[in-house]
Amino acid sequence: MNASKINLLIVCHFLVLVFVVAPPAQGQSPGDIILTEVMRNTAMVGDASGEWFEIYNRTDAGINLQDWTVRDPSPDDGDTPKVISTTELIIPAGSYFLFAAAADSNQHGGLPPVDVVFTDRLDTYRLLNSADGLELRSATDAVIDRVEWDDGTNFPDPGDGGAAMQYIRDVDDPSSHILNDVGANWTRAEIP
Repeated sequence: MNASKINLLIVCHFLVLVFVVAPPAQGQSPGDIILTEVMRNTAMVGDASGEWFEIYNRTDAGINLQDWTVRDPSPDDGDTPKVISTTELIIPAGSYFLFAAAADSNQHGGLPPVDVVFTDRLDTYRLLNSADGLELRSATDAVIDRVEWDDGTNFPDPGDGGAAMQYIRDVDDPSSHILNDVGANWTRAEIP
């Protein structure tokens, strides 16, 4: 084998190691993952099992959610931060993850498959039907995204429930984590 073929093989093996074997990025920057949908006032089932939210990984690499937390951004609400996973949990690049209080579709109103189940949801955090919010923090405690909604003045009003509020801007916009702080960038979801 000549030297140029050997060099080409070495480069190919290196690229395979970098792009196939390399661990997923940790996604420590604000906006790497954004909150995209929130069901805070259910109608088909009770709030205890029917509330849920969705996040989106807007990066081009998988992100490990191990030791990340979800919490209420208002420290005076008494909600305890909830660790998403104590083991490796990868949200693939360009993918959505669904968080719900129950995996059984009969308990949460017929959602698609749930990625993360919080069985102790009522002990750790609650999604109030009035003013409230969600905050996603990395394993290093960096705020990755936060959404704080009101009682319907600026954000969609869940009314009697049965519909989630959905972020309607481009999820791949680099400023999505800022734009999703504005109530006008959310709407009442067509399909709850």
